Amino acid sequence: MAFRGFDAEQIRILASDLRGRGEAATGLHSELRAVLREAQDLLDGTPVTTDPSLLPLVGFGAAFDLFGPSCLPGSLHSELPDIADEMDRRRQQLEGCIELEEQGYSVDRALLFADEPPPSAEDITAALKDGALPVGEDAGLPLTWFPLEETAAAHDAVEGGAVGKVLIRVADV
Repeated sequence: MAFRGFDAEQIRILASDLRGRGEAATGLHSELRAVLREAQDLLDGTPVTTDPSLLPLVGFGAAFDLFGPSCLPGSLHSELPDIADEMDRRRQQLEGCIELEEQGYSVDRALLFADEPPPSAEDITAALKDGALPVGEDAGLPLTWFPLEETAAAHDAVEGGAVGKVLIRVADV
């Protein structure tokens, strides 16, 4: 694919890493809570932190609810896998677009960022056969063909305001 902004394999690796870190977040949460509480005890009443996101870990505010940790870092146990799932879904979208281009289809770059799976080659072919892209005088999109050796004339037609599509025939099929 001509667009090289993303490396699908690196996205897969990052998503996998996020899943693992999400699974470890609850343990990290408990360890950080223990360290902060021990430090708080050693500081003789001086607050160990004034960071609002860490205060629940020290004991000021709820750090756990019925569904597990409700503040950082423990709350990441559900957020990171969700982010990883989204990354995997987007990676599959990218790979589907690359596959379509490798099969010779022109892929709109906006499809790389669409929130839906790419169409299959079979769906594209079926849609074209069913008239999903009507062309010609009857459809209001006239086609003007030029042989390859008249490419300059085709360019002149476009520059001259030709109506519809100006196409260059590369080979007879």
